[in-house]
This record gives sequence, structure tokens and C-alpha cells, in this order.
Amino acid sequence: MKDVIIFIDDQKNVRDIIGKRLQRLFGDIAQVKALEPSSTTDEMLKKLFLIENIVSYIVDENLMHSGGTDYQGVGLISKIREINSKVPIYVLTSDVSAVDPLFGDIEFVIDKVDFNKTDNKEKFLKRFVRHLSTYKDIKSDFLLRFEELLLKSLTEPLNESEKDEFENLNTIRSKILIDEGCISEKDIEKLKIQSDKLDDIEMIIRGMMDEK
Repeated sequence: MKDVIIFIDDQKNVRDIIGKRLQRLFGDIAQVKALEPSSTTDEMLKKLFLIENIVSYIVDENLMHSGGTDYQGVGLISKIREINSKVPIYVLTSDVSAVDPLFGDIEFVIDKVDFNKTDNKEKFLKRFVRHLSTYKDIKSDFLLRFEELLLKSLTEPLNESEKDEFENLNTIRSKILIDEGCISEKDIEKLKIQSDKLDDIEMIIRGMMDEK
């Protein structure tokens, strides 16, 4: 399954233009999905949870140009960070000074002027790929599969084989049954953080589904 990078902007012409530029930039590395923001952050999170294999977000700083949302880019990013502390997130803006330089929920701010310069293409791609690689290293194969089965279970019943697999993965995730002699304490801590975040994801998504 191909990695997915989410690009969020409330203006259709920007989604079309920047979305195509991002896709050309990433090429076969990942699929870029350009999304219109929902009216509220909760609705937007529901939409994002239905998309599999997201490895990064690029969010426009001003999501209120069109008047269809009640939040800005940094507000949505903060919500995403509450359930995923590791996924790379970037703010795209035409006014870098409008973004608090101490805002710790993003990797870096993308200046639209700099991004549109051909000479900067390789620089941006290297930084993106480095962050993506780090994130994918943190998400182990068993956690990816656990998350996949978790999300499926919220929309349709799992078959018996999937139920058994889910329970086995959940046992491994809970006990962290890993040969600690083969990995560092830092690696174990990363896995524990991701495991805790999956617990948060399950709780939040189930709450959203109950509200329907």
C-alpha cells in the first residue's frame, strides 16, 4: 500500500496547483491527497481517520479564506498531535511571520514563495524524505497492522482470522514482547509512545462513532 501525504487547504485553486506540485515533488515516494477542510476539527478528524497509511500532513496556515471553517491550520494540527505525536506535519503559508516560531507541533514552516522556486525542490524533498523515513522506522510492522485492523473494526466486523490476529497483536502491543537485547532503550520508549497513542486513537474514534 502506497504512503499517503495529506495536503489541506480551503481554496480549491490552491489545492489544485500546490497539490500537483507536491505530487510532482514526491513522485513515486508517496501519493498526495489534497483535501478541503471540513467545517469543524472533529469532522475533519473523522475524515482523516478513514484514510489509510497517512505518513505526513501539509496544512495551510489560514483555513478560513473561504469562510467554511471555524479553525485555523495550527488548530487542526494541535488536534492531530493529540492522537499522533510522531507523524511529520508542516505548515504552508505566504506569511511566515504569522506562524509562532515556538509552535512545537510542526517540523518546519514552508514559505509558499520559497516552495515555488525550482532551485529549492531538492532541498525540500531531502528534508521531507528524512522525516518520513524516521517516522516509518518508528511505526513497526505489527503496530501498522494493529492500527489497520483497529480502524476496520470500527466500520465493519472482523472475520474470525482477523479477530485472532487482532487479539494477538494487542497482546504483543500491551506487553511489548520484544527482545530488549536487540534494541536500545530509546527504541523501546518510541514503541511505548506509539502504543499509548494507539490507545488514544481507539478511544477518540470510538467516541466519534458513538456520536453518529
